[in-house]
Amino acid sequence: MKQIVKLRIKKLADGQGSYYLDWYRNGKRYYEYLKLYVDLIHTDKATREANKDVERAALNLRNKKEDAILSDATEGLIKTKSQKSVSVLSYIRNYRCKNIGASTASQFSKVFAEGTPFSTFTDKDVQKFHEHLTSVLSGNTIYTYMACLKSALKAGIADNLVSPSVLNNFPKCKLAIHPVTYLTIDELRSLKELQKGWGNNDDKRAFLFACYTGLRFSDIRKLTWGEVRKDNRLMFSQQKTQIDETGNAYAYTLLPLNMTAVSLLGERRADDQLVFPRLSSAVNINTKLKKIQTYAGITKNLHFHIARHTYGVMLINNGVDIYTVSKLLGHSNISTTAKYYANLTDENALIAASKVPEL
Repeated sequence: MKQIVKLRIKKLADGQGSYYLDWYRNGKRYYEYLKLYVDLIHTDKATREANKDVERAALNLRNKKEDAILSDATEGLIKTKSQKSVSVLSYIRNYRCKNIGASTASQFSKVFAEGTPFSTFTDKDVQKFHEHLTSVLSGNTIYTYMACLKSALKAGIADNLVSPSVLNNFPKCKLAIHPVTYLTIDELRSLKELQKGWGNNDDKRAFLFACYTGLRFSDIRKLTWGEVRKDNRLMFSQQKTQIDETGNAYAYTLLPLNMTAVSLLGERRADDQLVFPRLSSAVNINTKLKKIQTYAGITKNLHFHIARHTYGVMLINNGVDIYTVSKLLGHSNISTTAKYYANLTDENALIAASKVPEL
């Protein structure tokens, strides 16, 4: 079974990281700060060793908390009487952040009544929900909703709300992996030289900056000068993977900048100022990019996220190993990187094929 209690780090203003625990019970999220701190700035041997000692202490507390939850020894656990009244719909709706749970619950409510209790939910109901999804949706959307449901059901099993048999014969949904689209160096040069269509220079700078750093739009939009270090490295928390739904950062990314990326930053301002203060909304900048691809003679479907793929492919094409690419892109798992980039470019495929000995 997956971990019930997560150990996380919140980055503090003084460069320290504060360990805290994070767990779900009965569809509600709980936090507990451990008053254990690590140094996120210094990298000398003594600091690393001290950080490891603190991490071991934090992990020990995490394990104790999880053991206590599993043995029903902590406060806040649901009682037997209330277990019967817990709604599957409310549990799913509150289970995941970033609206995934809410979106899944929206589809779920079209099949099951609002007050459907967890205690009566079975594997046949899971099949019924899957059949509904396949009738109104397609592709990876079905995968996402079913993955959310499965995670919520696993948590419900841990909470003793539903029988483990609910996962019997769980529908197999495969995530379709489509080849990523990216820009070549010539296409990047065309966009850099192009003046028509951008309108807002911050939009142009931000898009090109993303091509040379791999940052998502959500991270570029909130990037401040305080996160741009004097040694030309970014130290920031990724909105998608390192900030929880309450806005607290529990981890950080340290990203070196190449000289092209540095040149796109512009003149340094106060630490609390945005690097791209006049950046358009995601919808508006993507609308601009549709027109810009025509002006630049690019036949690919331009959108802001293509910049992140462009950065990943440039790294691969220039011989950067997949592990380093994964770290630079901020992927939590190297399998995510390999899935999209390991066998991506024709150039690398030709090189690999040429190494096979001839008969």
